[in-house]
Amino acid sequence: MKRKNVFSLLLFLAVFSFSSFSFAQPGKGMHGKHQGKGCHDCMRNLPNMSDDQLKKIDAIATTHLKEILDIRNQLGEKQAHLRTLESATNANINEINKSIEEIGALKITIQKKGAAVKQSIRTILTEEQRVLFDMHKCMIQKCLRSFQESFDDDLNKGFGGDPDKE
Repeated sequence: MKRKNVFSLLLFLAVFSFSSFSFAQPGKGMHGKHQGKGCHDCMRNLPNMSDDQLKKIDAIATTHLKEILDIRNQLGEKQAHLRTLESATNANINEINKSIEEIGALKITIQKKGAAVKQSIRTILTEEQRVLFDMHKCMIQKCLRSFQESFDDDLNKGFGGDPDKE
């Protein structure tokens, strides 16, 4: 009897643990990948956002993503090349360092372009909106990330891919 109770308890704990892990995974709800289109959901938290402001911000974000797409692709190639260099039998430290410098330069370019986008968005906002926007440092990253995800989804759908299958 005691053995059966211990087994039942362990089985219950195992099922409970696995079910709680599944709730911890991101989904398509409020905080999931498909939260909304573009920057609208992020920027709606600012008071008195007009549709015109949201359209202008989406246009800025689209332009930014198109500009950095090539840079991100180059960055991925450089990072793959660095992994190849680092795992070589006779690794050349000079080539590794050169590759690290190139990766750093691309990351700096992306950061600079991100700063320019933030300043462009700030010009569209009212004084009150600007203060709140500036107080929330992560708002621009969330905005661009949200826009990037919807942009990626649109690309996947356009090429026949299914964005829900990951």
